[in-house]
Parts: sequence; structure tokens; C-alpha cells
Amino acid sequence: MTRAWSRRSMAGIWVLAAIWAGTGAGLAQDWQQPGNWDAVGTVRQWREVDARFYRSQADAIYLDESFFNLNQTKEYQKTFIYRGRLAGISLAAWQQLDPDDQKKRRSEARRELKYVVDFRNRILTQAHNLRANNSTDWGGRIGDRTVVGDLLSRLRTATSLDPSNPYVWHLYGYVAQLVGDGQRARQAWAGAEQALDLVPADRLQPLRADVALDQAWLQRDDGEFEAALASLEIVAANGGKGLEARLLQGLLAAQMGDDQEAITIANELRSTMISIFPPDLRGRGFAPELASIETWQKRRSSYLSDWILAYTWLRVGRVDMARSVLGPHQLDAQRFLASRFWNEAGLIYEATGRSNMAAQAWAQARVALPYYPYMVYKSGSVNLARLTGRGGRIPYLLGFDSNFLSGSRLAYGADLVAALAAATDETEKEKLATRALDQLEICQRFGVNAGQASVLQGEVYYLMNDLGSALIEVQEALAQMDALGDQAGISAVLNSLSRARGEIAASDIANFYGQSGTSEGRWQMDSDPVATEVSLRQAYDAAPTDDNRRALARFLIRNGETTVGRELAAAPLRGAAPTIENIGQLKAADVALVLEADRAAADPTLAVAMVAALQAGVEDPWQTGNVWTLAGFVCLDNDLTVEGRVALERAIALDPGNYGLQVQLSLM
Repeated sequence: MTRAWSRRSMAGIWVLAAIWAGTGAGLAQDWQQPGNWDAVGTVRQWREVDARFYRSQADAIYLDESFFNLNQTKEYQKTFIYRGRLAGISLAAWQQLDPDDQKKRRSEARRELKYVVDFRNRILTQAHNLRANNSTDWGGRIGDRTVVGDLLSRLRTATSLDPSNPYVWHLYGYVAQLVGDGQRARQAWAGAEQALDLVPADRLQPLRADVALDQAWLQRDDGEFEAALASLEIVAANGGKGLEARLLQGLLAAQMGDDQEAITIANELRSTMISIFPPDLRGRGFAPELASIETWQKRRSSYLSDWILAYTWLRVGRVDMARSVLGPHQLDAQRFLASRFWNEAGLIYEATGRSNMAAQAWAQARVALPYYPYMVYKSGSVNLARLTGRGGRIPYLLGFDSNFLSGSRLAYGADLVAALAAATDETEKEKLATRALDQLEICQRFGVNAGQASVLQGEVYYLMNDLGSALIEVQEALAQMDALGDQAGISAVLNSLSRARGEIAASDIANFYGQSGTSEGRWQMDSDPVATEVSLRQAYDAAPTDDNRRALARFLIRNGETTVGRELAAAPLRGAAPTIENIGQLKAADVALVLEADRAAADPTLAVAMVAALQAGVEDPWQTGNVWTLAGFVCLDNDLTVEGRVALERAIALDPGNYGLQVQLSLM
């Protein structure tokens, strides 16, 4: 087994696209768009219609969840059934048809698309009793699980009958992506590109830009950042310069390490207008009488900026700043790209230790979907305590390919690794290993739970008898957790290895992963705070060293006993409260704990006094960047920007290589 398994191969799609590359350049300039080609509507128009039916969180109870009792695979396969009376045909074969046969096929395709158009009109007008010639026997409720399946089936039929219509291909990809079928969406958008290659290059440019933009999002979802940038170049070449393209550019910059570009774009998007769902209509289902969200209340939001900056901080290893940047956002609001934002916000909340907020975000991601997809591969949950040190089961809802609809990609990867450990058939093991590495590599590239993902990747390699790669993954995991300040995770791994970090050998890896076949139960962080406190107190009573005192103080501060922990941190002052006059008697490690307690208590008094003394020319008794970083954060948390900047400038003077501080100061 090699690392190449974890990289997706797009060769097949590129070969298909290349067949038609350049064909449109030689077409006559008198080309005319076939009649009714765009009757199905553009994806942009569909999104505008979908926005009219945004549902508040309270309306989640109205969603049709009967799909959980279906044979889901069988139901989804129905969306591939061919309906037309003519056989499907490839684009190459289409080109060889005479005009009469092409006309006949277009007519048959329009017959299928009539149902799709009627559904859009029904949503657009909020009318449930259209004229007899427009009515359908499906789609009466926007949450009806038959709607998306029928849309997919009819769009597939239409593209089989007339593969030259790029509008239908694009809409087909859009609906496929809604249900999490990224592979099908890719195929549809490749079909749209091939159809566009038959059109002169100076025509249908908005459609070309939209297809490339949707491809860029999906490429980013799969960790193909360079390919996503290439797609954005196509967007720009065809005049696409809207908010969506700029947001995606910022997210890619954040995740690829171009922090200056990410910060520039984040600042551009800092004040985005959003619409607030009227409070008096929160319990009224879909509220179709609200013909336009433009009538809702409006407010400014920093959610797009926060989205970009959170990834920036996670990539440079500053979980605390990612946590600070992406705080709680109002759930009951109509946001641009709402479902995608809440999905990724959930991942960031989880990675920064806020599982309750993550669960709310993922629930909202489901609510914000235009149509509730019934084609769900698996609904389940995984206990990630052994990976994250935080208890609780993390839910995940997966579509038919690797793109999650809601929940944790790490949870899915952990489940795949567990399945791999139990598998005996070599072919099945290779499939599971490949799928697991795909998921875990995306976790690493997105900067979310990267260290934990590396440990699981190591287990995959171990299970496939590649001890060398497993050793590399564990070493990378330790480095990643070190960068994130996850000392508890590092200790858990090293305790299991029973070796110092620099002494790990392949034999240790075999012992680490081979004890029970999986990592379950061997990398389990202590979830009993009472027992932990008893143990720490016993250690301090038996040997009241500074290290034992600080370990107990740190535990108390971080587990709700802030005042007691602060007093213990300041114990060298012999009972006196820390003040600007006596705090210089404490060592830097003690002052850091005192400031951490002040931050938890939202009390900036001491930090402000420290900054004032520094500005007055009093000599710094600690000469440690960590102390001033904490003082700066205490000030910033309490909206004391000027004092916070002074403290952080002092911190970076003491720690000039701290890249996270450089980023923070550039934002102020």
C-alpha cells in the first residue's frame, strides 16, 4: 500500500472533456441558441427561487424523515431509470444525427423537462392550483421526498435524449450535489463543459462561469485546491466576479497558506447584509406567503469574513484564535450559501471544542437545504472521545459519495478504519483503506482535526502492513498536535507508545496499533474529571512542587473552578491577591495561569494594569511572549483593542517567529 491511494484520480473525466476541447472555436459565428434550450432555467435562477423557502430552525420538525425507513440504495437507483421512448445517446453520436432526428430528440427531452419547469413555477408563484396543463401529481410539499428523486430522474433522461443542452446538464449537477452525490455532479458538469465546447467561445459566458464555479466548490470539498484555483481562472475569464467567487477565493487562500490574500478578502467581506426570518412567523412551516426575503428585517453580519479567518487560524495552528473568530452566529437568518456555511461552521466548532454549537450548526445545515434530500447513505454516530478528548457521540449524515451533508468527516473516517480492522477479504480491505484515506486526507488539508486524522491514517497503513508509512503518520500527528497546543493528545499517544517522542521505532508502532486490532480503548483520554482532580490533588499533597501545583491549578481553571485555580497559581504570593505591585514576584508560568483565569472570568483588570506599567517604562520582569500574548487576549476579549495591541506587540517582539501573532496584528 502506498500514499498514492489517498489522491483522487480525475483522469477519466479529463479524457472525456478533452475529446471536445477546442471544437467550438471553429463554429460559424452565426450560431443561434436552439429554441427553449434555457426553458428549464439557470441554476442561478433556481437558487433565487429556493431562497424564498428558507426555513427557520423551528421548522425542522416539518421535514419529511420517512426516508429513514426506506431501502435507500434501491430508492436512489430509481433516479437512474430511463423514462424516454427513445434510447439514450452520447454527444458524439448526437453530432452525427440529421437535423430532423435532433429535433425529435429535443422535443422528447422537453416532454420530460416540462415536469421540472412546472415544479419551479409552482415554487416561484407559491401556487398549489395551477392551470390543468401545468399541474403535476408530485411536488405538492417542498419537503416531499419524491421531489428530488423525480427531478434527478427526469434531468438524467433529458440529458440522455439531448446531450447538447448545457443548461440541463448544469441543473442536473446542481440537484445531484444537493443530495451529496459529488461523483454524479462531476459527471454532469463534465457533460455541461462538453456541450459548451460545441458553442462559440464568446457565447453563453455566464453559464460557462457558473459551471466552472460549481466545479471549483466540489474540487475544494475533495481537497483538490489547485484544480479549484484553475476553475476559478475559468470563472474570471468568462466574466464571473461575484461574491461567491470571491468568497471561494478567500477560503482557498486560507487553506493553502496565502494568509495575506485570505485576510484581504476577509476584510472585504466583513459586513454582509443578511435577512432575519420574522419572529412572528417562526412556527408557521414554510411561510410561502413571504413572496420575497427582501421584505424581511436586515442586519450586517461578519459570517463570511469569520468563515475565512477561522480556516486561516486553524491552518497556522491557533485553535484559540479560530475559536475566538468564529463565535456563535444567529441561526434564524437567511444567509448566502447557508447550508454550506453551517456545515463547515459545524466542523470548525467541533475542532475548537464546542460540540453543542457544532450540533446546532449541522442541524441548521439541514434546515437550510433548498429541498430535503431523502437519498441518504447512512445515518449514524461515532464516539470520538479517543481522538479528540471530548466526550459525546458525533453524528454524521453521508450522501452517496464522499461528500458529507452534515456531521463530521473525521467521524466517517474513524468508522471506515474500524470497518477496515474487522475486514478479512483483501479486495474489501483495499477499498475501505482507500475510502478512509480519502476522508482523512481532506481533514488534514482543511486543517480540522489534522493530528487525529494522522493517527487514524497511521492505523490504516498499519492494517495494510506498511509499518514505515504508519511510523511517518504518527510522527506527523505529534507535530500537528504540538502546533495546535494539544498537549493532552500528545501525552495520550506517547503514553501508549511508552517512548519519548524522538525515539519512536517501527516496533513501537506495531505495539501501538496491534494491541486490539483498532485504536479503540488504547487512546482514551480521561473523561472522569472528579477522578482526575483527586489524582492531581494527591500528587500535589505528596510532593508540593511547582509543577504539581501548576498542573492542579491549570485543571481547576479549565474545569470551572476559576477562582480556586487562580489562587493556587498565585500561591507564591503567600495569600496576597495578585496586583501590579507584587505580580513581578511570580514566575512567567504562574502569571500565565493567573491571566488564563482572568480570561475565563472576563476580568481585564490585571492585564490592563500590566499594559499601563509597560507603557510607563516599567521593566518587564518575565521577558516571555506567552505572558503578553495572554494579556493581549484578555484585553481583546473585553473589547480593549488599544491595550490588546500593545500587549501583542510586546509579545511578538519577544517571539518574532510567532506567525499566529503576525496574522493577529495584521487584522487589527
